Formats: sequence, structure tokens, C-alpha cells
Amino acid sequence: MPNRALQRSNKASTFAMLVAFAVLLAVFIFSYNRYFKLDSDRAKSSAQFKEQIKAEKLFNTYNELQIAQLQSSFVKEKVPVLQFQALLDSCQRIISDLEIDFKDNPTQINHLSRLQGQQDSLLKAYTKLDLVVSAENSNSLDVRRIFKEMNTILSSIDATKDKIIAEQQRNVTQSEEKVKQSNRIYAILFFAAGFISLLISILAFTRIIKDNKHIVNTTEFLESVLEATEEIANLYLPVYNENGEVIDFKIEYASKANENITNFKAEKLRGVLVSKAFPFLKTTGELDRLINCFNEQVPANDILDFKIFKEQRYFWVRYFPSKNNVKVLVSDVTENKMYAANLERLNTELEMSNSLLNEAEKIASMGSYIWNLDKDQSVLSDNVYRILGYKKEDMDMSAEKFKMFVHEDDLAEYEEHVQNAFDLKKPLDFNFRGIKKSGKEIHLYTHGVFDDTQEERVMIGVIQDISKQVRLNKRLLNQNNSLLKKNTELESFNRVASHDLQEPLRKVQMYLSRILEGNQEEALPERKLAYVNRAMDACSRMRVLINNLLSFSRIDKRGEVFEKVDLNDVLTGLINDYSIKLEETNSEIILGELPVVRGIPFQLEQLFSNLISNAIKYRVKERGVTIKIESDFIQQEVAMNDGLIVTTDYHLITVADNGMGFDNDKREKIFDIFQRLHQKHQYTGTGIGLAICRKIVGKHRGKIYASSTLGQGATFTIELPVTS
Repeated sequence: MPNRALQRSNKASTFAMLVAFAVLLAVFIFSYNRYFKLDSDRAKSSAQFKEQIKAEKLFNTYNELQIAQLQSSFVKEKVPVLQFQALLDSCQRIISDLEIDFKDNPTQINHLSRLQGQQDSLLKAYTKLDLVVSAENSNSLDVRRIFKEMNTILSSIDATKDKIIAEQQRNVTQSEEKVKQSNRIYAILFFAAGFISLLISILAFTRIIKDNKHIVNTTEFLESVLEATEEIANLYLPVYNENGEVIDFKIEYASKANENITNFKAEKLRGVLVSKAFPFLKTTGELDRLINCFNEQVPANDILDFKIFKEQRYFWVRYFPSKNNVKVLVSDVTENKMYAANLERLNTELEMSNSLLNEAEKIASMGSYIWNLDKDQSVLSDNVYRILGYKKEDMDMSAEKFKMFVHEDDLAEYEEHVQNAFDLKKPLDFNFRGIKKSGKEIHLYTHGVFDDTQEERVMIGVIQDISKQVRLNKRLLNQNNSLLKKNTELESFNRVASHDLQEPLRKVQMYLSRILEGNQEEALPERKLAYVNRAMDACSRMRVLINNLLSFSRIDKRGEVFEKVDLNDVLTGLINDYSIKLEETNSEIILGELPVVRGIPFQLEQLFSNLISNAIKYRVKERGVTIKIESDFIQQEVAMNDGLIVTTDYHLITVADNGMGFDNDKREKIFDIFQRLHQKHQYTGTGIGLAICRKIVGKHRGKIYASSTLGQGATFTIELPVTS
């Protein structure tokens, strides 16, 4: 339950207890009033009872008068005056008392007034009787008439008596009914009030127990959360000096996370001074800041860095002061700080990358786009607008609006490509002509793919201005055509030259051989014989040179068919061909397992033949040469293929020997045509062999390179693509 809800519940429980107390107080007041009411009713009943007794006494007195009067009428004597007067006085006193008692009852007052008049009439009648009886000449008729009059008056008095008694009985009955009804009502009210008060008390008490249990559960839950979380939650009580100034704080509560920044266990921190538990707060001045925060009663928060256990760490500290304590929350934000620093670094790198990308787009005349075809919305990079001769703020671009920049002759083809890409969900990849803002015609290339993560049709791609490439390709095509024509002419020249050169060369060799036929060699002077021999050697070298030149020129000849070539078979054949030479030079070839490649068989045979021949030729004379030919595999090596960067798998073939080797600085020069590292009188050769090797490897989409240590041999490495 949230804090506010708990407060509302406490207020409701308190209100219910107050209501119950008010009901009980009302019951007490009603009971108190009822007590006095009952006392009043008792007094009233007692008064009514006394009134009734008085009335009965009054009427008994009248009955005595009536009895005395009847006796007098029988004996023909008057009632004694004193007796009669005493009875009347007694009646008068009772009437006076009853007037006081009946002062609040008009009906009874009227009856008493009538009774008073009847009593006065009775007194007058008695006076008459007394006068008549006392007279000497009294007449019995007068006596009887007076007696009759008195009897009538007494009868009236008796009737009035009945009315007074009846009224009194009625009042007593009403009073009893009121008392009974009041008792019933008060009993019901008392029971209801007591029941309601008890019910409210039980409900309030139950709610209080429930809330207290919830508070306990909530407290236990919060403590378990605080124990489980890495958030530091502490409660500090101020510590005062003799002048009433706060000088430190005592830890009232400390969560388990405190153990990460102090040597104390969490339960042992309670009661410890803050300055002792966290001494770095005092040395850094943070304790003074906490004291000021408590004195000013103003919450504070800040990011602070402390050296904890020789490690720099960052904390988000929050102070919540109250009148008697300070609540402190501390979060270790070291990782967040580092993340923010890394994020800032990444943002900087991203900005730099975006800047580099923009520059790269400018250099490559390329721009990117995101097209939402369903909404006809687009997001284009700045360079797309730049390619078209616009600024980004000049217009809002869309897929439909972009068509206005497509050359009218290419528009139908453009729409067909786009529609096919959308219908078939395939990448967009084609060239088309566009029109810039200036009206200049440009050539554009676009490549786009659909974003499968989007529910709508969204294409992401690039547009590149390839006008310069188109112009260069046209120029290159023209140059290639011109070069092809020249190559054709050169091939014709080579055929003619080789034929025309070899024909006189054969004649020279033939005439020289005839000079040496028979005994003519002995007839020649020694010096001339040396000239003839040198001429014969020169002719042989010339023939080799012509053959090598023809081989070199024929490598790029079109029409050769690439086929699967097992290099094991090629090298086995070459070993057989070189077997006599190997035996003469005390050399050997160690052949490893070689791959099957796609290539031109006779060119690959010439490649390895040249390398074996060179290894045998440039051996150390004192010993033979060992040639090791092995193979390995290279995965996904980056290479250049027709000017495009590609990745493919390569066969790595090494031809290593332990011959004389060469200067490693000249590892590139040896592949140039007519380049020799030795004088021709030292080693025979034309300087074309390795140039032919490089040209053959290039023909097979591979590369060849060499490394060597002078006097320790050389290694030639050939890389041939697996898919060649």
C-alpha cells in the first residue's frame, strides 16, 4: 500500500474511533439524563400519589360531612358547629395544597375552583341550617329543605370528586405510559448506540490491526528490498555538542549495500558515527555539506567521486533532511558514468564517421536513400540532392517526385525496374540517365533492397553518379579496341618477325655448321674457330630468345579453354622430364599433395617448368639442390579481380629451394622482362622466364611473389583461386 493510502486508512480508522467514542459519550449523556428523568418521574409519580392521597383525604372529609349530615337528618339535629367547621377547615387546607400541586394542570384547577364554590355553598347551607335549628320557632320543613340543599351540594361535591379522581387517574395512567414508552425507547436507543459503538470499535480495531500488520509486512518487504538492492539507503540522527551544534551523525539504519563501500557489516553500522563508518566523507568535506543540509532543512543531490578501496568510483548522493533526522540515498553510478563517457566517445566517433561518410559520398559521388513506397515518403542524404544540383531545403523529395529527374528516354525502363523490384521483392540494381537542375545529362546507378523488418514496403539503397566512369569506360573501350587492333597487328608482326628472323638464323647456323664439317675445323686458325663457335652460341641464344618472346606474347592469346588440371599429374610429368638433369646435378624434387585447379594445362606446365629450371640453374655448385613443392589453403583472402575488390578462397602453392638465393630487395625486379641478376657469361638465359611465370599466374586470376635470403635459397609462392 502506498504511503498516502496508508495515511488515508489511518485517518479513517482514527475517525471511526472518534465516532465510536462520540456514540459512547452520547450513550453516557443519554443514560445520565435518563437517570435524572427517572428520578424526576419518580418524584412526579410520588407527587401524583400524594395528590391522589390528598384528594382521597379531601373526599373522605366530604364523606364524613355527608355522613354527619345524614345522621343529623335522622336524629333531627344539626351537626355540631365545631365538628363541621373542623371538617371544612381540613377540606380547605387540602384544597389549598391541591391547588399548589395542580398548578400546572388547568383541568384540575377548574375542578378545585368548582369544588371551592361548592364548599362555600355547603358552608352557607350549614349556616342556614344552624340558624333554623337554633330558632325557637324552627320549622321542620325548612330544616328538611336545607338538608336537601346540603345533600344536593354534597352530591355535586361528590360528582366533582369523581372528576378530580378520574382526571388524576388519567394523569397517572398517562405518566405511567410515558414512562414505559420512554423506557422502551431509551432501551432501544441504548442498545442500538451500544451496538453501533461496539461495531465501530471492532471495525476500527480490526482495521488498525490489519493496517499494523500491513505496516509490518510493508516494512519487512521494504527492508528485504533494501537488503537485496545495490542502492544504499541510510537514516542518520544528528549528534550535538554542548553548544547545541550538529557536529556529526549517528547511523540509525543502514542497508546491506553499505558493505560495498565500507569494512563494516550492515548490522554493525547501526549506532556508529558517520565520520567513523565513512571517513572519506570527512576528508572530502562532504560531512560538512551534510550538516549544512540538515541545518538549512533543504534537500540536496549531486554526483560525487570518491576513492573506495583504491578504486575511483562515482556516486549519485541524495539528502532528505527532516526535523529529527536525515534520509540518505546513494546510487553507485560508476558504470553509468563510464557508459556515458563511452557513449560520448561513440557519439563523437559516430559524428566523425558520419562526417567521413558524407565526405566519402562526395568523393564517390554517391548518396543514400530510404523510400517508403506505401506512404510515398523518402529520406535522402544531402549528397543525393547535391548530385541532382539541389540543396536539401529546396524541395521535399518522394519516390514519385524523383521521376522528374529521370531522362525521358529511360523513364519507361526505370519504372519497369522499380515495379519489378516491388512486385518480386527483389533488389533494385540498374543504371539510368538523369537530368540535373541545370539541365545537364548525367548517368546514375542505383542499388536498393527491401527492409524485411518493416511492415510497410520500405527500400534502402544508394544512388551513385557514374558519369565519370561512363566517360572513362567509353574512353577505355576505345582504347581497348585500339589496343586489340594493335595486339592483332603485334601478333601478326610476331608471326612474321619470328618466321623472318628464324629463317636467316637457320641459314646462318647451317653455313656455320658447314664450315665446321669434315676436317675444315682443323684447317681454321684457332682464333677464327673461336669466332665461329661464338657465332653458333649466339645463334642458339637468339633462337631461345625468339621462342621465349613467342611464348610470352601467346600467353594472352584468347580462345584457350580453362579446364580442371591436377597439378600432381603436371609435376609428376615434369619430374620425369627433368630426371636426367636432376641426376646429373645431384638434385631432387620433394613433391607434396597438390590441388586440382581450373586452368590452361600447358601454361601451368610451363609455369612450374620455369621455376624448376631456375632452381636447378641457380644451385650451389658444390652440392645439388632440393626443391620442395607444397600446397596449403587460404580462406577468404581479399584480392583484386578486374579492378573490383573481392573475397575468395585460394590455393597457396610454394616452390622452395636451398640454392644460392638472391638479394630480397630485388624480389620484385626479378619478374620484370629481360631483367637478370647475373651476367650472361655466368649463367645462360634471356631474362624472360619469371616474366612468363607472372603473366601465366595473372592469366589464371592469381598472383606470384618471391622471398629469399642470399646463400640460403629462394621461395616462390603462387596463389591460385579455388574457383579459377
